[in-house]
Amino acid sequence: MRLLSYNDYSDIKEKIITNETGQIVSFVNPFSYYMLKEDKSVSSSIDGFFVDGALLCLMHNIFNKRKVKRISFDFSSIADDFFRFCESHKLIISIIGAKKEELDKALIIFKKRYPLLRLGCCNDGYFGDGDIETIAEKTINSDVVIIAMGAPRQERVALDIYMLNKHRLVITCGGFITQTSIKEEYYNFIVKKTGLRWVQRIIMHKHVRVKVIKTYPRFIIRYIYESINMKIQKRLRS
Repeated sequence: MRLLSYNDYSDIKEKIITNETGQIVSFVNPFSYYMLKEDKSVSSSIDGFFVDGALLCLMHNIFNKRKVKRISFDFSSIADDFFRFCESHKLIISIIGAKKEELDKALIIFKKRYPLLRLGCCNDGYFGDGDIETIAEKTINSDVVIIAMGAPRQERVALDIYMLNKHRLVITCGGFITQTSIKEEYYNFIVKKTGLRWVQRIIMHKHVRVKVIKTYPRFIIRYIYESINMKIQKRLRS
């Protein structure tokens, strides 16, 4: 699993406009890290993962020389820059995911915020695996496809759509569409400044509280154990 830095984000945008080989990019946090890492068909096929979570950034940076910073597809991070980039380069964007009513609300915000943004297929994420070819066909003329689902389904759908159409970029955005449908500036100003986005999400959403309580302690213990063990094994081999 290749973790990406902000410099990689700049490279991704450059490749889109120079029409180089297409890319598949996703995001990873403590909840999805091992789920995606252990799914070799996903982790080996996706070009890279941005770290969407301060805890995973912290853990990674403690044990690795190559440091990363939190990058998320939301308005507290790269979403605004990415949409403006696509708008200025007249790229056609398809958005797949979320509930229909959530997607409709988010699209109203996007059209108001980015009046020149070229939108292709915009389809909710409630479809079966047998419908993926039909969805992919609707996105065939798009330059960029944004997949708004939870891990690992969004990564698998991203791979399926990319393999069928070879878009310039297929990128996931997790709960961004749902968050935007709730409120355009989903994160409180103070929350964004302090980096405590997870605290706001725990307060607002029960399913987030459940994930944090069940997953994060196990993640910390496993990550520390495996990182220390890996360093020991490297020293023994040297």
